[in-house]
Amino acid sequence: SPCIDLGTVSNAYLKFWYHMHGLDMGSLRVDVFNNGYWTAVHTITGQQQIVQTDPWLQATVNLSTYVGNTIKIRFVSIRGVNYRSDVAIDDVSITSLSAPSNDEPCTATSLTVGSMCNYTTATNFLATSTTNVGSPSCGYYSGGDVWFKAIIPTSGRIVVQLDTLVSGMNNAAMSIYSGSCNSLSYISCDDNSGVGN
Repeated sequence: SPCIDLGTVSNAYLKFWYHMHGLDMGSLRVDVFNNGYWTAVHTITGQQQIVQTDPWLQATVNLSTYVGNTIKIRFVSIRGVNYRSDVAIDDVSITSLSAPSNDEPCTATSLTVGSMCNYTTATNFLATSTTNVGSPSCGYYSGGDVWFKAIIPTSGRIVVQLDTLVSGMNNAAMSIYSGSCNSLSYISCDDNSGVGN
């Protein structure tokens, strides 16, 4: 790539779409050139699309380590053991991204409680770890939490169901707290009612 100045951005991310089809697929690697050296920052290995017509996937690579520097980026495709390994990339961009708006308890997204299903789409991509609340007791928590709030009806019962969209989470857990956003008390945690679910 040409030189890329990350001197004035924060939370820099490289985004690109890729398609990797073929039984003999090797790998696709992203390298960053900084201070005279190339460093591998992201690697995708093996066939990612089983059928040639499968949809492209998007990768997001954190470049925050290089903020304040001028860098170059290169893509390296390494063929597998044979010729059946087609790799393509498209729509390459560098952008500044931020955490979701509901990243902290005081900016929690309000959920509508009623007798009918109400859907809310959310992500925990780039979410940070909340520091003033203890870690949940289930779900192998490793940071990146987002917050929602609801007023419990007089029945005292609320049902929250989590569905995953395209290439989303595969093991989400939910913790329930009560109180105000600056003074929360832990109530319970559920990992789909079972370890590893």
